[in-house]
Amino acid sequence: MAVVETDADGTINKRSIRKIEYPLDTSPVDLQFKDLVGSIVEELYGKSQAQESATESASGDSFDLPAQIDGLADQHASPLENAARLQLVALLTPKSFEYERRRLFERSLLAIDGIDSGLPHVDLLRARAYYHLSRRPVAMDHLKSAKSAAELALKAYINGNYPELKRAVGEIDQPIFQVMSLLEMKSLAYLYQKDSKQEIEVAGGNAGWNQIVDSAGRDGDAWYVPDNMTFFRQLNGLFPRFDQALARIFSEKVVSGPVEGRTDFEKLFESVFASSLSDDKSGNCCMSYEGHLEVSDIWQLYRNLATANLLRNLERSVNVHASYKTAVDYAEKLLPLLEGHPAFTRLYAQALYGLAEKTDSAEREYLQKKSFRLAREVGLQSRAVDLDTIKARLLIGKMGPYMDSAEYVETLNGFNVFSMIGVPTIFEKQTLYKKAPESLAYTNSAFGSFKAAVERHQWDIDKITQELTARFNGHPERSVYLAERSLDEGK
Repeated sequence: MAVVETDADGTINKRSIRKIEYPLDTSPVDLQFKDLVGSIVEELYGKSQAQESATESASGDSFDLPAQIDGLADQHASPLENAARLQLVALLTPKSFEYERRRLFERSLLAIDGIDSGLPHVDLLRARAYYHLSRRPVAMDHLKSAKSAAELALKAYINGNYPELKRAVGEIDQPIFQVMSLLEMKSLAYLYQKDSKQEIEVAGGNAGWNQIVDSAGRDGDAWYVPDNMTFFRQLNGLFPRFDQALARIFSEKVVSGPVEGRTDFEKLFESVFASSLSDDKSGNCCMSYEGHLEVSDIWQLYRNLATANLLRNLERSVNVHASYKTAVDYAEKLLPLLEGHPAFTRLYAQALYGLAEKTDSAEREYLQKKSFRLAREVGLQSRAVDLDTIKARLLIGKMGPYMDSAEYVETLNGFNVFSMIGVPTIFEKQTLYKKAPESLAYTNSAFGSFKAAVERHQWDIDKITQELTARFNGHPERSVYLAERSLDEGK
């Protein structure tokens, strides 16, 4: 690995070369780089600017929920409190905003950078961040000595053990940690097709907390499509600054003319967010990378919640109902609001392709080419290997017979998720290779990767039973698979 300092014209002034060690599963490149920063700075500039390790006691930390959500952006909070609050907002952020979720988890690690792992809750916070950053082996290393209910709940979640997770959630006595484990439990329940009606009264002193947590817990439900007017009315009082701004802009709109149709309402919401984020003195999510929450982070969360509700409606039309004409019409109405968002562009492309497949007229070629060009834009908008990029790439793969061959090959070469970065990322292992043994170390729920590992390594029933002792408990395939393998081996 080389770190270089260059002039504006690209001339290299200084360089530092370091060796990257394997295995990368438990010691990924980013963590190795973090450990080397101090010595690299010292080599290049003569004196290390690295922060000294912090060892102050965490005994006075509070992990309660404030009465209002912007109370999470308390500038007097401790590093551990800041990390927990950043992680809470990350888990409240819809999964269609994977980039934003990952940045919040990264910032939580920044908040406790240098804090002694021997202090309470430090390993818990690091483990949760690393898991949600696709670093499951590193997360497990931080939970080797898990004892508290919150640590045991997280370990159960990371191992995909639903019954243990469900039991531990009710025993957590710190509200923020309990809410985060509850959201992870509901996420796993959705994947395991479990009834997750276990409800916990969120101890925040505001009914809006229950609503926002309930919404986040239903993030994976394809049938959950709330409209924004109803949704934010149910959150009334949780973020008074938003309530007041919406009421003011709504009143101004009513005075100037009637609000006509659902799209007009959505434009009102967007004007609230655009105005408030530009006015907020704390800056916005992409201009600062602090280890604590700003009020602008709460505004961004509310904006992401509103956008996700629109995307859910479009997702349901495309991938649940297969109502492609309805989806295309809705996407065209949302275009002024969501143009440039990779999830929207991907869904719009899927809707157009689906409509083209059902069209026999001359319009078919037009729809196919428009779908192709939109799918091609997803990678440029996302600039990451995420679900939107991968789904758009798969959509493009279906269009070869309809496209100009040169343009098609050029797009494939430029869009290919492998050529973007040279080697598969952990995220690709989880998404493209869910049935591959390589993904087993990184997943908490993809049972297909376990079965693939059994086949590759030729594990017998004793080894299978041993491996499953701590993993996938509650998965719908687990018991049947164990029974079938036992019968096959006569045990």
